[in-house]
Amino acid sequence: MTITETIPAYAERGVLPPSHAVRLTHVARAAVLKNAAKAVGLFGALEVQHLSGPLLAGVDYIGRTRVLKLTGEPADGELLVRGDRGGPASGADVASVLYCLRFMKGSSPLWTGA
Repeated sequence: MTITETIPAYAERGVLPPSHAVRLTHVARAAVLKNAAKAVGLFGALEVQHLSGPLLAGVDYIGRTRVLKLTGEPADGELLVRGDRGGPASGADVASVLYCLRFMKGSSPLWTGA
């Protein structure tokens, strides 16, 4: 990933940009959505919160990812997922990512239409 416009905090203090919080959450997506790779997926929404300071480079964080809601419509399904990143010492949340994924049922071999 290339940052085209430098921000002093990123270079001097090792602050990670918000896109890295999203990337850390998506690392766990494969485990949460074992069969989702077989369907066409779209982002429905994305929210990044920094709760107690920014994420920093070179720090190991504790990650927790959970599915909050799963819904289905005739043509697609939606999945609401929250990923939290906690500090290594206290476990207190430093950042949180909430996102909604939509999957087109017709593109999945798991959907039979029945």
